[in-house]
Amino acid sequence: MSFLPFTTAQAASHRLLDVRAPETRLDQPLSGAEPLNLSDVAHLPAQQASLADVPLDPPLRPTDTIVVTDDAMGQAAARTAWTLLHLGARHVTLFDPDGTHDAARPAADGNPVRADGDWVHAHLHDPNVVFLDVRGEVERNAGMLPGAVAWNWTGGLNGAGGFNASQAAHNDLLRAGARQDATVVTYCQSGLRAAHTFWLLRALGWRDVRLYEGSWADWQERQS
Repeated sequence: MSFLPFTTAQAASHRLLDVRAPETRLDQPLSGAEPLNLSDVAHLPAQQASLADVPLDPPLRPTDTIVVTDDAMGQAAARTAWTLLHLGARHVTLFDPDGTHDAARPAADGNPVRADGDWVHAHLHDPNVVFLDVRGEVERNAGMLPGAVAWNWTGGLNGAGGFNASQAAHNDLLRAGARQDATVVTYCQSGLRAAHTFWLLRALGWRDVRLYEGSWADWQERQS
């Protein structure tokens, strides 16, 4: 999986979904973009919904090439794009509207991309599953999933705020314990930063990657 330049002109032939804050969309409109709030779709995976349930007109289709953008290929776009992939989209792209970064264009390969709390509990001691905690050190010091390995999600950012799909990032992930022969499950506090790392792993060649949708917040709730 490589990163490919993606321009505003190219985006015009696709479904361009703008998940920036409403005030940003108003002040800096993107031509041809369809407004969408992360809050409109974040709950859909748990409801066994489909692409048709995304509140857009016309409805999204699995065959659409979908471009998701926020301010700088950040967490909201990553989480929205992950949601659409889980709901059945086959072609999802992350796009920086400034055109200064590259866009991640991972293909949908049919592998499951979601891990809920029940799945996580059932695979805690599975030697073929790696849980990757992408929170910061202070958060991790308050607790981690049993057996999880740590890698700060900011290692996936380049100096300009885009994806750091570099060999150095690839090597850092391997050193952290993100094995390519295992299912890697990313998690953070609520699933936003983990979604960013989900896409980075896919772009760097990891094929079996899942996002723990509820992440640490779900884990804590289940322990109470």
